[in-house]
Amino acid sequence: MGRYNEIATTMKNDPDSLEPIFYEGPDGTLIVMDWAAGFLDAVKLRWKSWEPLVKHRRANILLQPLIILGDEDGFFEHRNSPHEREFCAAKPNVIKTCAVGICDFWQDQRPDRQRVNPRRQSRRRRRTR
Repeated sequence: MGRYNEIATTMKNDPDSLEPIFYEGPDGTLIVMDWAAGFLDAVKLRWKSWEPLVKHRRANILLQPLIILGDEDGFFEHRNSPHEREFCAAKPNVIKTCAVGICDFWQDQRPDRQRVNPRRQSRRRRRTR
């Protein structure tokens, strides 16, 4: 719960400072596949809740890199085009960008929580008089 609270606070107050935790290989290479695969497993657990993002015409692109990076077969690890090598080298930043973008998507989907229900407000006023 401590890590969850840390992430939730970071995403609310300063999403750019998010630091996902990745395994590190013996040679110092960050292993992001487990993070991406775990994220996608969590999405599958609550598929109905994630449908607004998955079905969104533009925002669903935020899941595509996670699907690629979470691929256990490592399809992109063995590709040789310059774009594929660049993508693989930027994996930690790609995950951070996707996570922040997904958070922004959900924030935009929420109704304004600052709005006060007029009936409740008027009841409060009556009680305080």
